[in-house]
Amino acid sequence: MARSLRPFLVGCAGALLATALVGCGLLRELGIGGDDPRWMERRYRGVSAATVVQLAQTAVQDRYPQREVDLYRGTLATHWSYGRYADTTHQALRERVLVETAAAGDALLVRLRVQQETSERAGRVPDANVDDWEPCDDDVQEARRMLMRLHVLLRDVAEPVVDPGEATEEGAAK
Repeated sequence: MARSLRPFLVGCAGALLATALVGCGLLRELGIGGDDPRWMERRYRGVSAATVVQLAQTAVQDRYPQREVDLYRGTLATHWSYGRYADTTHQALRERVLVETAAAGDALLVRLRVQQETSERAGRVPDANVDDWEPCDDDVQEARRMLMRLHVLLRDVAEPVVDPGEATEEGAAK
């Protein structure tokens, strides 16, 4: 009977070790999981980077407070938005929006990302200066939603560029 339980016990030990590695952030250090940017992208013609950034401010302003706007470089970064909890770990969650623009031939490439971090202590201890925030996977659904809001604002002032290979998840939200 001891031999029949051995594979089960080895499997349980492996699962516990993997869980501990994820909790400690060691997998992230090895390049597995963690802050892996998941950018959503769209291309437009006939619009400047400054206009895109200004409209991006409008698209995200109701949920994400503005932090850094650079009209010259075509970038936007919001402050962290707090108040949610991760579905799987029930840890406190904060997120922010990052927008970048870059010339792509005769079009302008617009990239948007919703970066997330989790904390075990935030919201559970009376200390307001929690410093155990750890990167976690980006919120792809929220990034799609924010990019769609930006697209609705841009479609009146710019021409969306449809690439032949844009049938992927990044281009499906037309």
